[in-house]
Amino acid sequence: MSSSSHSSDAERDRERQRLRALRRGLSAERRREAELEIAARLRQLRAYRRAVRIGVYFAVDGEVQLGGFIADARRRGKQVYAPIIEADGMRFALTREEADLAVNRFGIPEPRGTPLIELRMLDLVVTPLVGFDPRGTRLGMGGGYYDRSFGFLKHRTRWLKPKLVGVGFSGQRLAAIDARPWDVRLCCAVTEDRIEYFGRSAGP
Repeated sequence: MSSSSHSSDAERDRERQRLRALRRGLSAERRREAELEIAARLRQLRAYRRAVRIGVYFAVDGEVQLGGFIADARRRGKQVYAPIIEADGMRFALTREEADLAVNRFGIPEPRGTPLIELRMLDLVVTPLVGFDPRGTRLGMGGGYYDRSFGFLKHRTRWLKPKLVGVGFSGQRLAAIDARPWDVRLCCAVTEDRIEYFGRSAGP
């Protein structure tokens, strides 16, 4: 995707389809190895070690599974929250056990009957990726839920919290993505190969 001019919605959709097919097409062995590496790198983040309240997601459509990472966070006494999708964005609710989950209209597990948290109170949010680029631009599924929910971060003069950490496989890294005015940039991205920090708002 070129950064010199805005790509059309059709071009974005084609790129999404290509990258979604790529992550779904990983072999079980390749996926398992990559997810172990990603979980290990997430645990290395200073922001994770310091965090008390963490936002996560439950994977669908070939996204990176976070089961091991979530288990580690709970063992360390951290509070783990997951999104509930609504028309205008997302709310995050506490997760305790898988029994608390119900599948929403998109086929994504969501917490049910557990306490909600104000998004500004989260220390760290691990987000799924369809694609990302070296500036921290995130290409998602196209619904805009993360951008709408965390749009308040665009108005910060310095990065406070939550820090948005994207996770994906190395093949999802793009040379450039045309940023839209509403895009909320990532603090860093974690793949099986490395941790990549972005801009002045970054930092381990």
